[in-house]
Amino acid sequence: AVLPRPEPRSQPAAAYTPQLHRHIHDMKASIVLVLVSAIVSLVLTSPLPQELSTQTAGGIALGQPVIIPYSYGYEVQDAATQNFQNKAEIKTENGDVFGSYSQLMPDGKIYTTTYNVTGNNGYRATLRITDPGPLPSAPPSSPTAQQQQA
Repeated sequence: AVLPRPEPRSQPAAAYTPQLHRHIHDMKASIVLVLVSAIVSLVLTSPLPQELSTQTAGGIALGQPVIIPYSYGYEVQDAATQNFQNKAEIKTENGDVFGSYSQLMPDGKIYTTTYNVTGNNGYRATLRITDPGPLPSAPPSSPTAQQQQA
């Protein structure tokens, strides 16, 4: 049995030509143009951002930041190193902040800053400089030092 011979192709295989290259380039450009147009139309038809909601659920305002009141403070009094400083601050239920901080500076004066942040007024501060007078000296460091002073 002899197998039949395949018939020759009636058309030669397509070769890569400048016309084919241009056609592929035009198709790519068309696809990019369609994608960009789709993205632009999505952006233009999207709703604009809305203000935060004022609806409430169970007494809590939806979309509003939760304000957590707090208060704290600290004080350092170290005569040996002449380190004197303090700070105190409170935040109220409506978000207002009040506070102050003080520090003994190298010039021997106490610098106290009192500040508040209320409503739409932003940060407001005042500075007060006081002269505390003579500062307490450090206590003796050992019992031997106490005996020598007596």
